[in-house]
Amino acid sequence: MISGLVSVVIPAKDAERWLARAIASARSQAGVDLEIIVVDDGSTDRTAKIAGDADRLVVLPVNQGKSRACNVGLAVARGEFVCIHDADDEMLPGKLAAQLALLSEQPMAGGALVHQVIQIQPGAIPPAWLSGNPALARGPSPYAGSALLRTGAVILAGGLDPAMQISEDIDLFRRLGAVGRAVATCPEPLLRRWIHTANVTKDVRNEDALMVAARAAAHNHRRERQAVEAVVPKPSADWSAAVSRNLAVLESRGAIIAFPHPQQDCAIAELGIEPELDAVHTGDDGQPPIAIRRAALARVGLWYDVAEPECCAEWWRAAEAAELAISTPTGSAGWRARRDSNRRPSDP
Repeated sequence: MISGLVSVVIPAKDAERWLARAIASARSQAGVDLEIIVVDDGSTDRTAKIAGDADRLVVLPVNQGKSRACNVGLAVARGEFVCIHDADDEMLPGKLAAQLALLSEQPMAGGALVHQVIQIQPGAIPPAWLSGNPALARGPSPYAGSALLRTGAVILAGGLDPAMQISEDIDLFRRLGAVGRAVATCPEPLLRRWIHTANVTKDVRNEDALMVAARAAAHNHRRERQAVEAVVPKPSADWSAAVSRNLAVLESRGAIIAFPHPQQDCAIAELGIEPELDAVHTGDDGQPPIAIRRAALARVGLWYDVAEPECCAEWWRAAEAAELAISTPTGSAGWRARRDSNRRPSDP
């Protein structure tokens, strides 16, 4: 992760009418180091061409849904912070700076929301959730779609659930709270939310959205509490092996993440025996760890989108800088010796 950098991820599906406005509103955020990533989710219009003003464009040839598109954007993001910004919304001046300031004041917060100002496009009919709650139209209110999140907190909680097409952000906030990284809220109205004829949530009532999130929590209860999840990154012609690995991590939920390797079972056992151990190394810096604790991965960050093996070598350098406790499948005795020799007399 690049310290201080904000990665703005914009998932876009047939968004040619408003994408330029969304990109410009992000680009105009003063005093913030940022990169803008647009993920074109199988658009059939000029979305990809308009996204040329972004720093990075990822094109999904087939529509995969907003959650998966967001996860792909997170998988290529390099920032210490990530902002998932809808293609039809508009950041108001000072939004990201205010959120960064709040996160600086609250170091345990996993992210920060802002209040929204709702703007109805001429000719659009107000949706049921808005017409049934006119107070939302009259004044600012907190908006889940405005979040700026710590990348490490998202890794710790897991990315968006690709099975969810609505309430995916509410579900993520629930999981952030469960790992002790609840989302804070800025009181300022710093995002303009446009209501038009093509909004995904135009016909979704608030109580329905909350019900979807509650059902997802119940359905995923067991998976979210599993100790280990073996992930198998799926190769894609649309991105690198590093992005495939990152995507597999984001869509997994285990406290320990294991990658394909002949010594996978040994590595998992090693982490189970040694609670102070963070990761098990293959011995080759050109390869990812055999197994790693999710909390340790959250400290280091995901893999940069560069060619193998430099991608993994760079990650291992970051892991060393973060002082991860690393071993090999047969190297626990050596790791314990190194650990004990580095302890101060006052350490337990």
